[in-house]
Amino acid sequence: MYVSLEVITVIVSAIGIVLTLGARIDALATEITDLKIAVARFEGPQRQLYVAGR
Repeated sequence: MYVSLEVITVIVSAIGIVLTLGARIDALATEITDLKIAVARFEGPQRQLYVAGR
């Protein structure tokens, strides 16, 4: 059984698309994690104001 060149090309292209999509999803996950860290730092606990004599 022989596989045509067109079928091989389509399969290789599909594999390339899946790998590229996976890399983009990983990059997006990293950016979302960085954003979550930044928001957590921004929303962190309020600083206490200490007044002398109390």
